[in-house]
Amino acid sequence: MNLFDRFRLRSTIVWTMAILAISGCYEETTITPAPTRVGCVGGLLYTIKKGEHYAEDTFLRVEPLLKSGIRFQACFDESVIYDFKDSNQPDINKLYGFTDCVSLPQTNSARVGWRWNAQKAKIELFAYTHVQSPDHTSYYMTSISPGEVIEFQIVVLRNGNYLFRIFENGTDVEKMRLEAPRGCSYPLAGSRLFPYFGGNRTAPQDVKIWINEI
Repeated sequence: MNLFDRFRLRSTIVWTMAILAISGCYEETTITPAPTRVGCVGGLLYTIKKGEHYAEDTFLRVEPLLKSGIRFQACFDESVIYDFKDSNQPDINKLYGFTDCVSLPQTNSARVGWRWNAQKAKIELFAYTHVQSPDHTSYYMTSISPGEVIEFQIVVLRNGNYLFRIFENGTDVEKMRLEAPRGCSYPLAGSRLFPYFGGNRTAPQDVKIWINEI
């Protein structure tokens, strides 16, 4: 375990008791939808610099998640277009989500993943999980174009699964839902995970992603 992993795990454990005390329920709560946005405006801009994996100022950033899930809008601009022309093109990058089960991201976590499909000229989006394993599982959800805003929710359910949802922006109209297995049975105990490029390859140019947590 490297220094960063030890730091993240120690920080997660420190916050666990507070998280368990506050996140006493599993089901998703009622959240007021954010206003519909057009184009990549609003929210927080995350930049993954060329040659890096982590978005700027997030490598040692630990933000405990004090609720049973996360809901957010995201937007990618044209900086996410890339073509490695090799076996790394299908690798899934990470958008946003959380660690879980008082463990590291590569052991238990739930995130939305993405990659650029050069043949279709689309951003493909996935439910992306680690469940008591360094091996990930991904489930295709949908595809969008650069400049298109999309709204996600990831929550922990009482039945022991994660629930991934996509909404019509700014509404509670559900466009799709997908359940995925989870690695523990107690309430969510983890921290936010921020944009990360890779896979094996680092960002081929500065990659810009807007995220508006609701």
